[in-house]
Amino acid sequence: MIAKNKGDFLYNLHNELHRIGIDDDEEIFADFEEHFKASQEEGFTEEETCEKLGDVKEIARNYLCLLYTSPSPR
Repeated sequence: MIAKNKGDFLYNLHNELHRIGIDDDEEIFADFEEHFKASQEEGFTEEETCEKLGDVKEIARNYLCLLYTSPSPR
């Protein structure tokens, strides 16, 4: 699902992350807030940024893969 604006994107991402068991999403949200800010400064609309970012479900699945493939701290 590709969102049409920043609010929908973040809402859908939050829901999808929680649906797949990722509850600690503050850092993820900060990254995307920064991405939207940088895109706006470059003249992109929220809708264009959402299209560029892609499918929220795919993004959430990528974070899940990172979570399980990252080395554990010792």
